[in-house]
Amino acid sequence: MSAQSLPYDPLRDFIPVAQMLYSLFCVYVQSSLGMNSIAELIAYAKTHPAPNYGSSGIGSVHHLCMAQVGNRGGWGGSTSPTRGVAQSIPALAGGGISLMCSPPLPAGPLLRAGKVRVPAVASARRSPL
Repeated sequence: MSAQSLPYDPLRDFIPVAQMLYSLFCVYVQSSLGMNSIAELIAYAKTHPAPNYGSSGIGSVHHLCMAQVGNRGGWGGSTSPTRGVAQSIPALAGGGISLMCSPPLPAGPLLRAGKVRVPAVASARRSPL
């Protein structure tokens, strides 16, 4: 059954009763790119056609996060899917990919070591981190 033939509208006819999960996502870039803000990231992405970004697979939350950042910033990119975010992090630090979106914990050591930067946080609220 397609969504068009449902006798209800899943977005309009359901009311959320509880928040199940809140997850903060950070947009990470290689430190060598020198970006400190989302404006700098967008400018870079617009002048470097199809920057490649890491994800834990096509359709994963990491992939969709970066696709949304690109859509809102007016640029496209290509994903370099791996088996998990843990494999994307060394690729980011080593220069195999330019960008990635991930929760803070996996990339924390690289962030503290100065190998990656966070020009943007995908959250409705400012991160206490």
